[in-house]
Amino acid sequence: MIKIICSIAITISLTACLKKRGCTDEDAINYNGDAKKSDKSCFYECTGNFYWKEDQYDEIFADSGSVFISVFLDGKFIGDDSLVNYYSSGGISCDDDEIGINFIDTNFYEYEEYKQLKVVDQNQKVLVNGPILIIADCKKYQLLY
Repeated sequence: MIKIICSIAITISLTACLKKRGCTDEDAINYNGDAKKSDKSCFYECTGNFYWKEDQYDEIFADSGSVFISVFLDGKFIGDDSLVNYYSSGGISCDDDEIGINFIDTNFYEYEEYKQLKVVDQNQKVLVNGPILIIADCKKYQLLY
């Protein structure tokens, strides 16, 4: 009987010491409220905005004859807009949704991830094609880097 009681006591004490692992970041899509220790498995939904500056329009877009662009991330269409809607001066914040192309990407990102950015004009001429670091929270991404 004493062996059984000792076995039960040891089992309870060992399991009490084990911390459940999982995603402990409340901002993550796969947050686990029961997890006591992070296993770095958190994933996030990416929200952001692609924008362009006036000097980009003058130096690159105007020379190309482009007036309308479409933006893709890893081949997935994000949005399109007229190039006359550029950012000219002052601060740009995540609350400003009138400038650029706002998007919510339903692909999950491990907090930071490189994606292939492609921008084409109304004639399907590629204006930008290269990697860009996407961060999974409210961010502003300049189209040309």
